[in-house]
Amino acid sequence: MAPPQGSDISLNPPTVKSSGILILALNRHKSLFRFLETTPISWTGKKFLYTSSSLRIWYTNTFLILISTTTLPSLYFLVRPIFSTSGSLPFKNFVVFVGILLCGIFNVWVNIAQILYGKEFVLVLNEFDDIIKTLLNQYPSCVQNKQTSNLDVLFKLFNDAFLTYVILCPVGCILYKLDPLYFLLKEFYEVSENNFLEVRLLLAIRYCFIVIVCSESCRLFPLIFILFLSGLRLCYTNLKILSSLTTRKEGVLIHKLLLLHKSTTILVRLAGKFQESVTLCLMGIGLVLSMLFNFAVVKGLGRIPLHLYWYIVSGTGMILIVIHILMLYPYRISDVSLDLLGTWVWSASLNESYLRRRYYRKKVRAMGVVEIAGGIGENRFYVLKRSTEVKYFAIIVAYTINLLLGIPPDLLDDLR
Repeated sequence: MAPPQGSDISLNPPTVKSSGILILALNRHKSLFRFLETTPISWTGKKFLYTSSSLRIWYTNTFLILISTTTLPSLYFLVRPIFSTSGSLPFKNFVVFVGILLCGIFNVWVNIAQILYGKEFVLVLNEFDDIIKTLLNQYPSCVQNKQTSNLDVLFKLFNDAFLTYVILCPVGCILYKLDPLYFLLKEFYEVSENNFLEVRLLLAIRYCFIVIVCSESCRLFPLIFILFLSGLRLCYTNLKILSSLTTRKEGVLIHKLLLLHKSTTILVRLAGKFQESVTLCLMGIGLVLSMLFNFAVVKGLGRIPLHLYWYIVSGTGMILIVIHILMLYPYRISDVSLDLLGTWVWSASLNESYLRRRYYRKKVRAMGVVEIAGGIGENRFYVLKRSTEVKYFAIIVAYTINLLLGIPPDLLDDLR
């Protein structure tokens, strides 16, 4: 009996189990953040869709303008002490303003990347899914039945946690006077504490401004995480199927395998503009946020209210998990691709025809390894290798120690 249309079962493709979990995660993200569906890259429930209509882009640009209303005041108060003697910010506000500025930069960067390169990225995701479905329909013995329940739990926690942050972060910023609009009003507008209506109106305005950057950040962070993990997982699954076809002697000709590997390389490079630019942004912002969160965890115990402190601890753990998972698949993809090319060179040497051996050896050696990189546009700054994760975590630890040793203890007194 076929499952009913629209159910979770009918949405699972006949691929590996984790691909179905990724689809469930996308469906859950779409249902939780339905009120902010203004991104050019959308999810229909069965495939990815790029909407290039002027209305959708107009909505996106409107969000960019509204986000800048919170980001620019944060930048103003962070830069002002350099050019003025009016005094510095309290340390807790300095940390929060840096976080708001980074989130605003991330939101603007990702939205612009979606508008410019989202069409190619969506094409690659759907093309990978179609290739995998075709291969598994032709060679069903290549299905990999791996237990991925922990990934399912992670996605549920990830979506639910960011939905909770949409509610808690703006309320916390208003309650502890951490939003930049409070300082902006304090500097340019004299608020009468006795006027009940005026006070409540200003609170509503402050909440509307801070909730924009919080909600957009909490929507885009899990969306980009799931999108990237979907693409990486699909690429990795495609290469693993090719590896299975090579080792299991399925009777697939080597030129067909080479063609599929070449198609994978082309698709990865086609998605490179969006993936590389957002990867660069994620790694830069992840470095600074990791430093700030780790610093707050170490120095904030006993100074920060307990309910706010546990939010910081959970954020630290979530950042580390995201970094580890997103760093895990790029070097796995490169390793499988490199092993495949080596295996095919060896297989070509077993061919009885000298001309065929020579032809296939040259063709395999001319093919490049599938690599995931970070950069801007056509400029690839670095390739994500097996050692990149270790170096990245080492940089986070080193910079966190420098931050812990470089901040005077008297600046932390206002955290209470």
